[in-house]
Amino acid sequence: MSEEYQKADWINAYRPFFFEGVSGITSVGANKVLLCDRNKGILTEVDLLSEIETFQKQYNVNDFAGVDSICYLDNFLYFVYKNQIYKAEYHSQKDKLEPYLVTQIFDCLSFQGIAINENRIIYLITEDNHIFSYNINTQEVESIGTSPGISSVDDLCYWQDNLLIIDAKEQTVYVFNLEKCEIIDAILTPFENPTGITVVYNEKVGKDILYVAYSRPSFEVYDTGNSEFKLKIDTAIRDNFIYPLIYQSDREKKAVLSNGFLIEMSYIRKLHALPEIAQEYRKVINLDWKISIPMDSDRQKLLSLQPIGNLPMKIEEITEEENRKVAVFQLMKSI
Repeated sequence: MSEEYQKADWINAYRPFFFEGVSGITSVGANKVLLCDRNKGILTEVDLLSEIETFQKQYNVNDFAGVDSICYLDNFLYFVYKNQIYKAEYHSQKDKLEPYLVTQIFDCLSFQGIAINENRIIYLITEDNHIFSYNINTQEVESIGTSPGISSVDDLCYWQDNLLIIDAKEQTVYVFNLEKCEIIDAILTPFENPTGITVVYNEKVGKDILYVAYSRPSFEVYDTGNSEFKLKIDTAIRDNFIYPLIYQSDREKKAVLSNGFLIEMSYIRKLHALPEIAQEYRKVINLDWKISIPMDSDRQKLLSLQPIGNLPMKIEEITEEENRKVAVFQLMKSI
């Protein structure tokens, strides 16, 4: 993450009230997003700068239960359910959401994501990662490509002639260029199980910011009472939140940097000679134990390295291998 964003006070997580499984997110104006909970069918509108959450429209929760993706354009809210596209008026003059069927597209699996551009072209992605475009004016349907990944995708949105496609299991946002009809970037998300994505204009910084919704299991340990195993781990509660995704792309180096995060790793090794070796060679003297150290790159940087135990450690560079660094433990005593 660049220095511009490292100390930004607006980069933080927001957790919507009463949500069980946030599935859809879309921008409904500067600094504002609309969220959908597919489990309960509830909607809520969030001001990202003030973190005020409100929703003052009447609607039937059954209309949005099971909905995986939503998008907004010109006072209309669009969403998909199975292989159907729905639309509802969404503006301050309308007190009630009354969705109606726009069209039903046959000969394809259920839609997982929906996006729309300023030319009223709807983009859809199915469970088997096929991407379609639907022209509202001409009612033409066209297959325009596929998305990579090991499983079905979870959401997509339109931004600057690109489709931003979320894959929860890959923990990745794929940038699909509509002109080239190919993936031009793959962005790693800082948290697991992303379920929705949108682009919001942030008035504080004066530019568009990507926001990703997450719905991940929250582990809870509780006492079961009189059973044999009294402690049980439960994952019924899910952690639902939204968080900005900041990224930089370097096409020449073929590298994409996203939100930075710290990783702490430990490598512990116990040295114990085999019995047949120990009997023949009673002791080993002046043994150097070398462990490779992660190299600095465009994607990662080693911040600190600390030895465990009381053995002295020094760092060496192997010039023949692009100055690769290794940690050396000198076992001067016999083992």
